[in-house]
Amino acid sequence: MNEYAHEEAFTNSSAMSLDEEVHHRQPIRFGLLLRYALNERWSIESGLTYTLQKSDISFLSEDILADYEQQLSYVGIPVNVSYQLWSNRHFNVYAIVGGMVEKMVKGMRHMVTTKPMRKEEDKSVSIRPLQFSVIGGLGAEFQFIDWLSLYAEPGVGYWFDNGSDVPTYYQDKPFS
Repeated sequence: MNEYAHEEAFTNSSAMSLDEEVHHRQPIRFGLLLRYALNERWSIESGLTYTLQKSDISFLSEDILADYEQQLSYVGIPVNVSYQLWSNRHFNVYAIVGGMVEKMVKGMRHMVTTKPMRKEEDKSVSIRPLQFSVIGGLGAEFQFIDWLSLYAEPGVGYWFDNGSDVPTYYQDKPFS
């Protein structure tokens, strides 16, 4: 059990043993990236991303039963290098490697305690340290016009431990 959750949920509890169950949903990320071509195949890109993480967390002991939904919003700045594998007039397939730094900008918990008595409350969540990660993968891009395209980049990533006590997808599943 992490200290943060214990302090937030059970400050005056007499519970001795506490079970915590955490279920993280797959994060959703959107981004706006600008790419600069170094030559025909190599390019560098950066921009701005928004990530939404949702988690369902349950606490259970002899004295307490509580559930809460946690929502965390991150803004990130990626820096990537890509290598074009294949392309035609409107479609591009590429490999990508890079890193990102993210800052949690908004966090909220909706907690429902059902034992010893029913109580609902909303609390804000704060994570001060920055979140660093590295990524690699393949991308596919459809180019509408010269300066506008839609892309998808399935791949793998590793999120480094930032020392936060807040349970997050990044902390509990660092390799994804």
